[in-house]
Amino acid sequence: MSWFDDLSPCDYFGAEHAARFKAVGWLEDGRKFHRGKADPRFVHKLVLLLGEPSPLERSTDPHYCSLCAFSRGPSEFNLFQSPGMPSVPMGNRNLFLPGAGFLYIAPSLVLHYIDAHQYQPPDEFIKAVLDCPPTRSKEYQSAVEANAPKGLFA
Repeated sequence: MSWFDDLSPCDYFGAEHAARFKAVGWLEDGRKFHRGKADPRFVHKLVLLLGEPSPLERSTDPHYCSLCAFSRGPSEFNLFQSPGMPSVPMGNRNLFLPGAGFLYIAPSLVLHYIDAHQYQPPDEFIKAVLDCPPTRSKEYQSAVEANAPKGLFA
């Protein structure tokens, strides 16, 4: 997987679009990252957002966890003892969250990193997750399109 420092420009969709994306959760073995205890409300909402793919989502090449010594991470993420919650495929989905003139972009593996490696995303990303409307809503789609690089979702 590609590595990007948290909140740095992300050129995953091309250098011409990098300024309109802020990377979150693009971890890689050998790179430092912030650790902490996750707020369960944040994780719950993140599962809901990643469990219901956006109609704007593009398919991505599979990525694996380089922090896991032997397993390369799970193939899906499930909240323990949370009936009715979606399972989230790991490593082949990205989440786009609307910001102010940009999008946060996080790989689905961010859930695994939070759970297994105690990764602590930046506070502004946590707030964006908690404030984000459901990914299938018109409100979400409009907010993403308004903040995305022009022509990316055409």
